[in-house]
Amino acid sequence: MKKAKRICLILILILCMTILGCSYNGSNYNHMEVNLRVTQNFGEEVIFDESVKLDKDSSALDVLMDNLEVEVAYGGGFVNAIEGLKSGFTGAKEKDRQKNDWFYFINGIMSNTGAGEYMLKSGDVIWWDYHSWDDTTFTPAVCGCFPQPFINGFGDEDPKVTILYGDAFKAEALELKNYLEKQGGKDIGLKAYGAGDLNVDDNMYIVIDTVSSIMSKAYWQGIMKNRQKTGWFAEIGEQGITGYDISESNKKIYKKDVGAVLVSGQGMGANPVWLFTAMDGNVLKNIIEDVIDKPEKLKNKAGAIYYDGDFIALPLKQEG
Repeated sequence: MKKAKRICLILILILCMTILGCSYNGSNYNHMEVNLRVTQNFGEEVIFDESVKLDKDSSALDVLMDNLEVEVAYGGGFVNAIEGLKSGFTGAKEKDRQKNDWFYFINGIMSNTGAGEYMLKSGDVIWWDYHSWDDTTFTPAVCGCFPQPFINGFGDEDPKVTILYGDAFKAEALELKNYLEKQGGKDIGLKAYGAGDLNVDDNMYIVIDTVSSIMSKAYWQGIMKNRQKTGWFAEIGEQGITGYDISESNKKIYKKDVGAVLVSGQGMGANPVWLFTAMDGNVLKNIIEDVIDKPEKLKNKAGAIYYDGDFIALPLKQEG
């Protein structure tokens, strides 16, 4: 009798292992899914945009080469061409050189490591963009991968996020916090915005405040004064918000019922600071509501001006 029970238990154990093996086998465990995007001029032209599966321990270069035709240089550490679109600088004769190259962002943060060295996590957004770097704004962070980087962060560490809110925007800050937590964000704090709150060495920040309040703070004055290094294709002021194209040869000012989503960083691979702002408090509340309801409206944008209920991509399109 005892022998029969023992055999029965063994059979049940084998059956359980078989079922578990079918639903959670080694091949499933070793696969992740990421979003790979390849564009030109900050999303003006989309070359590739798909969610793709890849093995664990895959790099940003691995996933690119698995899905597209890629040419590398400098021993494989530099992406020289994607789908035949080549660097205008590397390998060209001096008289023919143009400062056009491929740049890549992980979860909206420009990487400070080679693509072959950056190891991916499931859910990452890898965005390659081909654009000019001649007399243009250096762009350390972008808004076009939202709700990243507040879910996966950048690199090995999980992101620490603080949402700073101005007067009258606590409810909107809480709504944004709840939304990010539903997407998988874990360490998200909430705090009223005061002087000296931004310590970007430790945290990613989201700031929600009106233009008039932002303009009075030295931190944001410095961001605008050094737009070539901080990555803004816009300027906020008492008369409205001005948007620029990639070379700053074309600009347009939007007045009154206008807002913006702008992102800056302290360098490549650094914690970003996001700003949700508007000339009017009601417009700012609408921005937060729209971003939560339709986050895809920020997709493939370095920044955005919010005008007449729509998100206008920054940098602006170049004329001609």
